[in-house]
Amino acid sequence: MSDIKSIRELHLSIENLVELLEKKHDLRGLATTLKQRVSTSVWTTGSEFLETIQADLQNLLNKNDNDLDEVIKDKIRNVLEAINEFSKWQKKNSKFVRDPKAN
Repeated sequence: MSDIKSIRELHLSIENLVELLEKKHDLRGLATTLKQRVSTSVWTTGSEFLETIQADLQNLLNKNDNDLDEVIKDKIRNVLEAINEFSKWQKKNSKFVRDPKAN
């Protein structure tokens, strides 16, 4: 279970991860992308934000797992775990009702 308990804490964890990634020359591009997604992007839904960050971080792990140091891997896994928990909570508490007139 992740120690991240709020969206604000998630943002702070991602910002901390960005700082670590910025120190790695080959990961600066991803650091810039994550920083933009957290600080300047506009999202239509919270789940869109979570899904995008999740995909970015999962791709990083899949492509670079052997090249990442354990501190970065642990931070990525913690953020991914928190995203999974938030996503489950969103699905469970969603009040979406389909319009019966829609096709």
